[in-house]
Amino acid sequence: MGHRHLVAALAAAGALLAAAPAAAQAAPAQVALRPATGPAGTAVVLQGAGFPASRTVLVGARGGAVHAVRTSRAGSFTARLTVPAGRRGAVQIVSSSGRTSVANRFLATPGATAAGVEVASRRGRVRASPAALLPGGVLVVRGSDLRARAALTVTFVGTSRRVTTSRHGGFNVTIGVPAAQRAGAWPALVAGAGARLAFRLDVLAPAVAARPPVGGSESPAGGTTGTAPGGGGVASPPPGPAPVNTATPTVSGTAAIGRRLTAARGTWTGAAPITFAFAWLRCDAGGAGCAAIAGATAGTYTVAAADAGHTLRVAVTARNSGGSTVASSAPTAVVPPPPPRTGLVAQWHMDETSGTVMHDAVGGHDGTLSGVAVGVPGFSGTAFGFSRSTVTVPTAAALNPGSATLTVTIHLKTTLTPATPDWDLIRKGTFDSAGGEFKVEYQPSGQASCGFIGSAGSNELIAGPALNDGTWHTVTCARTASAIQLVVDGTTFSKAGAVGAISNTADLVIGAHPGSEFFQGSLDEASVRVG
Repeated sequence: MGHRHLVAALAAAGALLAAAPAAAQAAPAQVALRPATGPAGTAVVLQGAGFPASRTVLVGARGGAVHAVRTSRAGSFTARLTVPAGRRGAVQIVSSSGRTSVANRFLATPGATAAGVEVASRRGRVRASPAALLPGGVLVVRGSDLRARAALTVTFVGTSRRVTTSRHGGFNVTIGVPAAQRAGAWPALVAGAGARLAFRLDVLAPAVAARPPVGGSESPAGGTTGTAPGGGGVASPPPGPAPVNTATPTVSGTAAIGRRLTAARGTWTGAAPITFAFAWLRCDAGGAGCAAIAGATAGTYTVAAADAGHTLRVAVTARNSGGSTVASSAPTAVVPPPPPRTGLVAQWHMDETSGTVMHDAVGGHDGTLSGVAVGVPGFSGTAFGFSRSTVTVPTAAALNPGSATLTVTIHLKTTLTPATPDWDLIRKGTFDSAGGEFKVEYQPSGQASCGFIGSAGSNELIAGPALNDGTWHTVTCARTASAIQLVVDGTTFSKAGAVGAISNTADLVIGAHPGSEFFQGSLDEASVRVG
């Protein structure tokens, strides 16, 4: 058993991800991956349950080392590995023992902080972030690959949320952690419609170290010191309890780039004197996954361009002789992106004949090639050949249209058609991305399609002739204020319906849904126009 068996398991798991959930079974195997997001090279831990007892499990990522571990008599295991260097996007990590196989997805993002946990089984997967929370924090749980339109219950720290999955089998829900929640590793459960995904998340105790949080600043302590027993003086009385927060901190002001936010420390009780320190936090769109902003330790903060697509919180540390306590504000609204640049914002000729970089001729939005054949005959000059291949362009504000008109064009040539569901030609975001998505796809019918999700809703259009005739075709998808358009070789098809603003933090991907739905054929001359 080795690489050959793991490759077979990876292929089987890849087919499984596109298939409907398997028939019911008593205790489907599941694997928890922690962390689930971070840069390539991150060390991860996988904890499996429900596998055959006292059997060997092969664990590994495609192209990486294979690790053999043995399950306990209860069918559980723990494995540790490192995500292979140079990866970007979804990295599939498979745990396989005989006919039992579970595939996790690690999202490799350069510069990202390792975070979150993913739990996967044959019935679906959930991602939870952050994996460690403070009392008063917010947990974000996202599901995918579950049964469509299924009723599920998400439970954590005594709170249950009822959700119904989308037609794609996904959901998104938040659960607040009570301010009085005791510290510890607490169970979380997503259950219903034949799925049961269980995992644990850490609730941390408020900080008690005699210093402010990382990056924080502090006013003078102002305490007094007594004489130790036996030193000839009178000993100081024992310290009182640490400060208690009775009204959480708040943030006032408009969360927009260039605007100033002001923190109010909230209300506290405890033995005087109490000193306070501030630390501003940048969080994801759901208010979770927070990280301290370097140098942002004053009572005010000016919103920066890096905050676009995020929410902001302020953490206040109160300290007295009894210790310290941290309380954080509710998240602000999501910081909107700056007004988009108008006109042609990106154009990729795909004329490269060597290397792994796709150059943008307009805006500097270069992409990274993975498994792409360069220098194949093109629509104009040369093109790229795709077969389980991907080009990834890092996210940028200019690639988000906001409410402006968006036009995306790409040229394709193929003789094949996909099985269910489809092949992706170009996309930015997915159906569950905060801020929406836009995509151009190639359907099992051989037709092209456009799809958009924005602040006002979603709209999708499949139209035109079958394109699997081995000749070049030009496909353009456009979104206006009141309709979407699909243009195939100069013929326009329209569908009314407002979508609203689109602005997400996802990378733009060509030739695949990140990690799946790979186009097979040639692509050339792609562009994005705003306005």
